Amino acid sequence: MHSIPGTTISLRQTTRASSRFTALSGLLVLLGTVWYAPQGLAQPQPTPPEATAVSETCLDLVYQNAAQQAIVTCQQAIELNRRVGDQRLEAYSLGNLGTVYLQQQNYSQALTLYTQALELAQTISDPVLTIKALVAVGTTYSHLGEFQQALGFYQQAQTLAAASGDGQAAAVAFYNLGLTHEALAQYPSAIEAYQNAILIAQEIGDPILEGYAAIKLKLASETLSLETRLQ
Repeated sequence: MHSIPGTTISLRQTTRASSRFTALSGLLVLLGTVWYAPQGLAQPQPTPPEATAVSETCLDLVYQNAAQQAIVTCQQAIELNRRVGDQRLEAYSLGNLGTVYLQQQNYSQALTLYTQALELAQTISDPVLTIKALVAVGTTYSHLGEFQQALGFYQQAQTLAAASGDGQAAAVAFYNLGLTHEALAQYPSAIEAYQNAILIAQEIGDPILEGYAAIKLKLASETLSLETRLQ
């Protein structure tokens, strides 16, 4: 099984309004391991209460790591939202179901669901959701050991995050880029990515991400220095 060396972190959604680092689990940083759909955004038509309620239950079950219940409920949420035409909630439910399969190491199924979520996010031009999906697809490719593929999705996420002014997402994307470049032994690129992650983390006041990026920067710099001396 392929893996990325060094400290790894997972960004989980811990409340309906905010998120923070809660664990040192998972391969790479995910922008919300549990996909929380922000409230209050205008929809073309109001979503029926039943579809909204099932989507919320899907979210809660994924957060609780109740995998089998989450699979059934998230599938129901996807079907209901598709039926009523709420592509945004459908995409979030696809993402949450993808996370269940990712946690079960069923990477092919996770990739299928994340890709569907990405396509919907792009269709409705939702930058927040698109960034989440890009990072999730990239992370899944990393789990599969397809690091070049992962790089492309992280780069897209970083570009979109910068354009939309989402500092946290940009910092996470740079961190993931650093880990992936490091896995490919591309240490100068990894160092640059970690440096960018640190700078943005400092700007947005995220000492936890800054700290982990600093640790990885130090290790990548030491590895590059050692390889240079051995040449």
